[in-house]
Amino acid sequence: MRKFGFFFGAGAIVVCAAISAARATEILKEEPHVGMLVYPNTVLVDNGKCPAGQVQQITGGMNPRRGGGQMMPRQYKCVPRPTQ
Repeated sequence: MRKFGFFFGAGAIVVCAAISAARATEILKEEPHVGMLVYPNTVLVDNGKCPAGQVQQITGGMNPRRGGGQMMPRQYKCVPRPTQ
């Protein structure tokens, strides 16, 4: 029984890591709507606001009226386009 629990836990960790890695390379065409991206989550967006070969990385913010702590606006920066 102990071995089953160990393998199940290790398997869950591997699956979560694979999902995170797959999600990290997804590039959106437009910025998520307000409230859909919360801190510290990030997304990559190809919206034409960055130079060629780069995409915009957006880090979610916090809004005290929506259950967050201090007010923190979204952060934007251009990063190299990941290789697929």
